Amino acid sequence: EYRSNPERSAVHVYAVDFTGCSWRAVWRFENVRHVHGVYFDPYADAFWVTTGDTDTEAAIWRSDDHFQTLRRVAGGSQQLRAVQLLFTPDYVYFGSDTPEEYNNIYRMDRSGSTVESLVSVGGSIFYGCQVDRSLFFSTAVEPSKVNPCTFSEVWRSDDGTNWQKSLEFKKDRLPMKYFQYGQVLFPLGDGNQKSLYCTPFATEFHEKTFVFPQAEA
Repeated sequence: EYRSNPERSAVHVYAVDFTGCSWRAVWRFENVRHVHGVYFDPYADAFWVTTGDTDTEAAIWRSDDHFQTLRRVAGGSQQLRAVQLLFTPDYVYFGSDTPEEYNNIYRMDRSGSTVESLVSVGGSIFYGCQVDRSLFFSTAVEPSKVNPCTFSEVWRSDDGTNWQKSLEFKKDRLPMKYFQYGQVLFPLGDGNQKSLYCTPFATEFHEKTFVFPQAEA
């Protein structure tokens, strides 16, 4: 559940019962502004949740029992204010989503005891995807004194350790106060595991989808 929520009322995680085509709340948060995302970790058979926005609300959560319980693995700072999570057998990857500080890409062990900063990027990170063994994150062009970059960037790693900026798209001329942030969107799902598909949004080449074979992305 994601809304502005200035009054800080309860927000929920919902699940659908496909047999009855009905939705039900499986978790209720009383202490966060909103939920950024819910992700399934196939290596740990676990669900992970990201929340924001203040330092105390920014956290990464994990459920190993289909939301019978939910525990906070990491949180308490703007650098742990995450949206998208990506998973490998050994690590959880994410980027910080903050207009208040410089942003970075991180990897974390599943216990949350080790969080490593891997590379600094030009803006908040909302989206990511995986193509075979390669990891991708994109940055948003968001109004910020500390993140003045006017390009939405796509960052890539083939080994989880070394990251390179592989693409960038310049923000369009429409003012961000009234229109969208510049972003690069990725499709949901596994794709064909051979190519990177991405769609710039509120940037040059707005809403045109590009396909990059993995070796050339």
